[in-house]
Amino acid sequence: MSNFLQRTIVAVLAASCWVAAMAAVPVPAPGSSPRVDAIKKSGVLRVGVLANAPWLVENTSGTGDPWSGPAWLLANEYAKRLGVKLEAVPVSHETKVPVLASNQVDISVTPLAETPDRLKVVDFVIYSSTSVCMYGLASNPKFAGAKSVDDLNRPDIAISYYTGGGEEG
Repeated sequence: MSNFLQRTIVAVLAASCWVAAMAAVPVPAPGSSPRVDAIKKSGVLRVGVLANAPWLVENTSGTGDPWSGPAWLLANEYAKRLGVKLEAVPVSHETKVPVLASNQVDISVTPLAETPDRLKVVDFVIYSSTSVCMYGLASNPKFAGAKSVDDLNRPDIAISYYTGGGEEG
């Protein structure tokens, strides 16, 4: 199984658990959220999208859903719970915050690191705290014997990773 496929499966399972946990959270009652009322009135949840595997993967095959991954599962669940259609709105790294601020999208499921400046303009909902997915060859005794992340904190094990999306510094 490829590393990408393994990460995708982990990400989908994490999002599925999150969706299940959120099942008990009610949709705001009419009149209690002007934003939710506007979305329901329009009949469409406009969602900013920009690929960031494995969280949000664009399907360019021409068949099936246009997107997949945990972020897309969440967007679909939001639309379902609001009783509206889901509309993907392509954005770029340069436009993903301005489209929210200018009401061109209702939410964004694109990769975006939370910063103090961005918090002044948009609200963040952190739906994943995994941040690092560790995997190794089952045939490698250094990794195979690890039962927790703490077991990898040894001088004879080298670990490399990056945080955020590929576009983040």
